Amino acid sequence: MFVTFAKAVKFEGKEYKDVELKLEDLSGAELKQLINDYARMKKIVNPVMRTVTVICWDDSFDLFVASKRSEQPIEFFEKLPVAEYMQIIGAVQAFFNSSALEAQAI
Repeated sequence: MFVTFAKAVKFEGKEYKDVELKLEDLSGAELKQLINDYARMKKIVNPVMRTVTVICWDDSFDLFVASKRSEQPIEFFEKLPVAEYMQIIGAVQAFFNSSALEAQAI
């Protein structure tokens, strides 16, 4: 999935018009690992809270996923202008929400 920016953004001397988030080929095991890695990074030790993190999809988790599923460090996403920052968060959330809706329809 490519997220195209309304205007190019600069990061570390390079200009970016878009970013590829490789979410389509994410497996359940990889998502579980991302959740565990994020929980460890945030020092969330309670397994119930890990589930809450997944259900709530806080912005930090969305950026963590975007960073892990692209070739950009998390700082790239954190330094985006607000419109592009929200675009990335929206794209990650929309992907997971549409996947959940598709699963419910089956």
